[in-house]
Amino acid sequence: MELITVNLKQDSPTVELAIANMEIEISIAKKSGIGLIKFIHGYGSHGVGGAILLAVRNRLRELKKQKQIKDYFSGEEWDISNSKRFELISSVSNLYGDEDLNHTNPGITFVVL
Repeated sequence: MELITVNLKQDSPTVELAIANMEIEISIAKKSGIGLIKFIHGYGSHGVGGAILLAVRNRLRELKKQKQIKDYFSGEEWDISNSKRFELISSVSNLYGDEDLNHTNPGITFVVL
């Protein structure tokens, strides 16, 4: 399984544009055989959860329900002590070196394709 990283907050897009970009990236990754996407969306300027973060997670919930993605999880869950994450980390060789691993980063979300 291969990991790619996509920055959804680059150039300060609107929420709608960020979600459209996320869906395009998911589609491209699925066609390319990518298994995992790390979306960087930020956490909001006041540390209470930004609009893009909330929209990303709401849309991913819908995509999972529609079986368009296998799963998603927040950066807060990106911890090697989490048994589900340990299995995923073990299956992708370069994940042990991920800078966000074990750092509880609410500004990122992972999508399993």
